[in-house]
Amino acid sequence: MSTQLIHIRNFLIAETVGSCRCLTKTPDPTYHNILCRYRILCRMISDLETILNKDKKMIDQLKSKSLEFRKLKSPMGATMAFHISEIQRIGKSDGDRETTSDEIILYLKKTVHKLKSQSLSNKEEIKTLESFLPEMVSQDALRSFIFNIKDLDKGMAMKAIREQYGVLVDMQMASSIYAEFRANN
Repeated sequence: MSTQLIHIRNFLIAETVGSCRCLTKTPDPTYHNILCRYRILCRMISDLETILNKDKKMIDQLKSKSLEFRKLKSPMGATMAFHISEIQRIGKSDGDRETTSDEIILYLKKTVHKLKSQSLSNKEEIKTLESFLPEMVSQDALRSFIFNIKDLDKGMAMKAIREQYGVLVDMQMASSIYAEFRANN
């Protein structure tokens, strides 16, 4: 977990004390007015905890799979342990923090791509790592999004695509679809 996010979470929790503006006397935010400061702060805390747990869940799933392989005395146990240490190193080398789920996804995408390009790579390793990758944005969804922003120049369009889909988009595919739209118009 990012220490900055934890500090923000703790600050928000401290701010909820006495923050009710609608004078509702219950800790359950659903009973508070939609514009009540307490309800807004509770929603922000909930969203932040979702982000923090998402990052934790992904690394925990990788560790669980590694443990499963080690229990079976499979050589994949050591391989998964290597990948976990590489993933954790990403966050540790950038301010001694937890690696985010976006960084994990980027690592997995790059590693799978590199392994697929090697002729002697372990197919089970590729299959296992791919199982942790979330579903990428489909071509159809990307086409419809690009259709709505086709009037932007390429740099701005790519920035909008990255902001919309994050690491779940193949930017090469996005670039070729954008070029196709520009060529047809």
